[in-house]
Amino acid sequence: MNDIYLEWSKSRKKFMVPLLIILFLFYFSLPLSLFFFPEYINTPTVIWNLPLIWVYAFLQLIMTLVIMHLYTRKAKKLDEIVEKMRKEK
Repeated sequence: MNDIYLEWSKSRKKFMVPLLIILFLFYFSLPLSLFFFPEYINTPTVIWNLPLIWVYAFLQLIMTLVIMHLYTRKAKKLDEIVEKMRKEK
């Protein structure tokens, strides 16, 4: 059981740490860009003349949905490992 637990733990960390780093960098870059580059982030874009901040906010929504999808797929695989641990116990 200890080997299976180590496999589960390594697999979870290998997936979650990079995902959380990307998530925090992408999330906090919006308020930081508003603070440091307000004139650039409020300039209109070619997408329906929307300011860049609105395009970025929409991308955050899409990123959240993609991360949710990736996490649920990975959680199913991790649940299989947990079931192996339960059966072995």
